[in-house]
Parts: sequence; C-alpha cells; structure tokens
Amino acid sequence: GGGGWWRKKVLFWYTVAFLSYFTAFMETLTISSFPYYSFEDRVMAYVWGSAFYGVYFVVSFPGFYYFDVHVDDDDDDDDEGIVEKKEKGQNVHNVGGGGGVIRGRRRVTLVDTLTIACGHGMMILTLLDFVRLYLGIPLVIGGIAFATTA
Repeated sequence: GGGGWWRKKVLFWYTVAFLSYFTAFMETLTISSFPYYSFEDRVMAYVWGSAFYGVYFVVSFPGFYYFDVHVDDDDDDDDEGIVEKKEKGQNVHNVGGGGGVIRGRRRVTLVDTLTIACGHGMMILTLLDFVRLYLGIPLVIGGIAFATTA
C-alpha cells in the first residue's frame, strides 16, 4: 500500500551514507599506495578521514540524483501530450526562461546548474564546519592576509 514510502526513504539515505563512506574510504585506500602520500596514523586516515571526506558525497550524491532525475524521461512526440500538459497548466513552450518544460522534459539551464552547484558547495561547507565544531577543533586561518600587526 501507500505506507511503505518511509522504507524507500530509509533505503535511499542508507545507500547514500554507505556509498559516501565507501567511496571516500576506497579513494583514501587507493591513494595511500601513491609514493608522494604518507599518513602519520593510517587508522585515523582510513576510518575518521574517510568519514569526514564522505560528507562531500553525502551532499553530492543526492544532488546529482535529483538534478538529473528526469533525464531519461520519454519525450512526447505527439501533440496529445502537449495538449494534456496545457490542460494541466504545465508550461510547454517556455524554452527561453529558466526551467521550462520542453515536450515533457524539464529544461535545465546553466543558471539552474550554477545555482544548484553553489548551494551544494555551501551545504558541504556548513556540514564540514558543524563536524569541526562538534569535534572541538579550533578554526585557524593562516597566511599573510590574516596576519595582524602590532
């Protein structure tokens, strides 16, 4: 029936979390054999570093999924599909503006892409900062631009 929607959501987010950690762990593991990389504490790098790095994927995997969710939708090649969409109030001919529908497929513009990418970048930055605050790690910004003169 209709009560199983939460199972799909739980499975979706469990899969995202698992694949995020797995991807980050495998990337850390494969890069460790590169001669110019070394880890002071391999367990820390593999376990905790991968979890921290996985935050990037926790945001980006669902982002890519939802961004292209309609990429494989069939186009309506007949005029009936357009008439049905007009009757439902969907905009069929808005091809110059943002997010118009072209024959049954949502049009994704460059502005849509830029906005979504910037939003995902900000979500990642915020989540990483929340993790830093939770772990009690102070924010230290170095460099000449942040130097104070006495």
